Amino acid sequence: MTKAAPILTNFTAGEFSPRLRGRVDLEKYYNGCETLENFIIMPHGGATKRPGTHFIAAARKWESSGDDYSFPIRLIPFIFSTEQAYVLEFSNYRMRVFMDHGQVLDDSGAIYEIETPYNYTDLFELKYVQSADVMYIVHPDYRPRKLMRTDHNAWTLETVTFEVGGTTYGNVADDDMANDDTADWTESNITLIFDTDHYGQISLDNIELKKGYVYHIGCKVKGANVTGRFFLQDSSGTYWGTPFTPPNTTYQNFGKNLRCRSDTTTGKVGIRFTSSTPDYVFAEMKDFSCGQFTEQFDYTDHYPAAIAIFEERLVLAGTNERPHTVWMSRTASYEDFTQGPDDDDSIEYTIGSDGVNAVLWLVPENKLLMGTTGNEWIIGATMGGDPITPTDVLCKRQSTHGSANIQALLINECVLFVQRSTRKVLEMAYNFEKDAYVSPDMTLLAEHIAHAGITEVSYQQDPDSILWAVTNDGELLGMTYLREQDVVGWHRHITGSGDDLVESIATIPGENETEVYVSVRRKTGTYTSERYIEYFASRDLPDSGEEYVFLDSALTWEGESNVLTSYTNATPIVVTAVGHDFTADMVVRFEDVVGDGEGDSLNQQCFIVKNPAEDTFELYTLEESPADGSAVEAYTSGGHVYQVAKTFSGLDHLELRTVSVLGDGYYRDDYEVSNNEITIDEYAHIVVIGLPYTATLQTIDLESGAQQGTAQGRMKRIHKAIIRFYETIHGTVGYYDENEVLLEEEIAFSYTGDEMDSLPELYTGDKVVAFPSGYDRQAKVCITHDKPYPCTVLAIMPRMETYEG
Repeated sequence: MTKAAPILTNFTAGEFSPRLRGRVDLEKYYNGCETLENFIIMPHGGATKRPGTHFIAAARKWESSGDDYSFPIRLIPFIFSTEQAYVLEFSNYRMRVFMDHGQVLDDSGAIYEIETPYNYTDLFELKYVQSADVMYIVHPDYRPRKLMRTDHNAWTLETVTFEVGGTTYGNVADDDMANDDTADWTESNITLIFDTDHYGQISLDNIELKKGYVYHIGCKVKGANVTGRFFLQDSSGTYWGTPFTPPNTTYQNFGKNLRCRSDTTTGKVGIRFTSSTPDYVFAEMKDFSCGQFTEQFDYTDHYPAAIAIFEERLVLAGTNERPHTVWMSRTASYEDFTQGPDDDDSIEYTIGSDGVNAVLWLVPENKLLMGTTGNEWIIGATMGGDPITPTDVLCKRQSTHGSANIQALLINECVLFVQRSTRKVLEMAYNFEKDAYVSPDMTLLAEHIAHAGITEVSYQQDPDSILWAVTNDGELLGMTYLREQDVVGWHRHITGSGDDLVESIATIPGENETEVYVSVRRKTGTYTSERYIEYFASRDLPDSGEEYVFLDSALTWEGESNVLTSYTNATPIVVTAVGHDFTADMVVRFEDVVGDGEGDSLNQQCFIVKNPAEDTFELYTLEESPADGSAVEAYTSGGHVYQVAKTFSGLDHLELRTVSVLGDGYYRDDYEVSNNEITIDEYAHIVVIGLPYTATLQTIDLESGAQQGTAQGRMKRIHKAIIRFYETIHGTVGYYDENEVLLEEEIAFSYTGDEMDSLPELYTGDKVVAFPSGYDRQAKVCITHDKPYPCTVLAIMPRMETYEG
C-alpha cells in the first residue's frame, strides 16, 4: 500500500476527450478534467463558476393570420466605439436594438424596430462589416445593404448602389429574344433584346474608353436555342478579336473582361446576335473595348456571401455565379468598384484552384485571410509590406481544411475559424519556420465538445480571453484562449437544467469587461417555449453579496430606502425620514437604529406604512393594528428604513418554472412560479429570482501513488481531499461510485455572525473534506456547486492510497 499526495495546480486543458483518458503520458493530462460544466477556466489556472444571466426582454414574435410565431433570432453587435455599442436583434423581417442592458424605445415609448428583407431561415448566413456608423451586410440571396445609425432610435437599412463605371443600362424591351432575330448594327444602338428578368444589356454609342481600364460584358438569353454567336464590333462595322461561341445552345450567362489597349478614344460598342455571322465573334478588342456590365452585385446569383474591409477597400466575395472571385473597391471609396490601371482602382481576382470552392469568410490582417469550402488562402501584394493594387495581387493557398459558413474571428494575431464539419475550431496562425500560415486543431484534446456542430461564434476579450460557440443542441461552449501561455481549454455551459437552448450570442465592449448577450429558447409550459434576450452578469463580484447573480434569466427587485431621522414613542409610531418615497401599505424594515436601550429595538422589525406624508409616515403591525411605541426604546441616532416584500410578480417569462431566490444575500429556497408570481417565506429588501444551475468540476483519473509502473487500473482510495478556494461560498466534494451515483460531502463555510442577521462570508483558503469512498480502480474528485453563490477552485490536493498488488 502506497500513500500519495498529488496536487492539481490548474485546469487549463479544460474538459478532456474521453478518447484521451488513457494518455497519462501527455503533459496536459494533469491539467484536464473529465467534466467541466458551468465552470469557466481562468488563464491563471483556476476554474470559476460562470455568472448567471439577466433577463432583458422576450424576442419579437411574427404575427400572421392572428397567430404569433416564435422564430429563431440572431444577435449581431454594432460597435461604434468602446463607449457606445449596441446589440441588434434580427428576427423574421424585423430588427430591434438593445443598449445599456435594455431595449431601445421610439419617441412614443414603444419598442423601436425597423423592417428588413431577411427571412429568419437566412439570418445565420448574414455576413457584415462595420465602418463607424455604417454596417454593410451581405447574403448570397439578398442584394447588399447598409445599415446606418443617426441616433439610438434612428436606423436606416437600404440597398447599396455600387459604382462600377460606364453608363448604367437596364432592360428596355418586353419581348424575349428568339433564335432567329436579327439586327443591323449600323441602324440601331441596341442590337440585342434580352428577357425582362432585371438582368441587362449593353449597347453604347460614342462612349469614352480609357486605356488600361477593364470592362465586363454579360447577358442572359432565355428559352430559345442559341444558334448564332456573340461578337463585338466597332463603329465602322469591323469585327475584332478571336471568335467566341457560347458553350451550349441554351447558354444562360456569359461574361468577358476586356481591357482597352490604346489611348483614350471613343467608339460604338455592343453585342450583336444573329443566325449567321462572320467568322469573327465575341472576343478581346484591339483598340477599345465594350462598356462595363452595369448591374454588378445587383441581381440574382450575383450577391456576395463574404465581406471585409482591407487596406481601406471594401472587399466582397463568393457570389453564386462566381463563388471563388474576390472584388475590392477603390481605395477609401467603399462603394466604388470602377476598375482601371491606377493603384487605387478597384480589383477583381478569381482564385485559381483545383475546384470551384466558394468563399465563405474574409478576415483582414497583414494579408487578407480567406476561407473557402475547401481551402484557406491569403491575398496580398507580391512584396510583404506593399499595398495590394490591380497590377500586384498574389493569392496563395495555406491549408486544405475547408471552412463552415461561419464568420471567422481575428483574435490578436491569429484567426479562429470553424472547420467544414462544424465540429472543429482551427487556429490560422503564421509560422515563421514554414513561412506560411498553419491551422492546428484547437479541439484536438476535446474532440467530443462540439459533436452537435457549431452554429455561431463570438469573442470575449475581458476579463479573460474566451471564444464562445453555440451548438445545434443548444449548449454554449467556451474556450479559454491565451496563446502565449499555451492555454487552450474548453468548458461547457447549460442553462435551465438542460431544458433550455442557447441559439445566438453576441459580445460588445462594456465598462469594465466584454458584455455577453445571448438569445435563449426557454421552456414556458408543458409544450411551449419562448425566446428571450439575456446578458451575463459581470464576473466582478459586487460589493454586497445581496446583489450576487448566479441564477439564469434572473430579475432583481430592490425596494425603496431612506435614512431614518427620528421616530416617536406614540401609538401608532410616527417615523420621520426626510424626502422618503414610501407609499401606503408598503412593508418596511429598520436597520442600524441606535436607541437608549430602554425598551424593544426596531432593528430587523417589519411594519406596514400608513398615512405617508412628505417627510413622515405611521407604522402599523403586520396584522394591521397601530404599532405601540410605548414598548419601543427611544430614538437616539442613526438608522435606515428599507422597503421589503415577500410576493413578487412580473415573472411571466418563468411561468411554471422552479426558481431559486436570493434574498438579502441569503439563499431562501426554491419556488414554483404560478400566475407570474411567487411568495417567499421571509421579507427581503433586495431579491434575485431566477433559474438555478449546477457547476461541476470532475478530475480525470488520478495518476499517482504507484511505486512501480502506473497507478492506472490499480485499486486505490481517496480518503480526503484538500480544496483550495478563492472567494467562495458553499460547495460539495465527492466522487461517483461504480454505479455512477454521486457520493458527496457538503463543505462547511462560516458566516460573519448569526446566519439570519449577516451575510455569508466569502472564503479564500483551503478546506479539508473527508471522503466516504472505498477502493476503486479509478480515483477522481468531483466538486459541485448548486446554490446562487460564487465559487472558484484554485487547486485540488487529494490524499490517496494505491494498492500495489
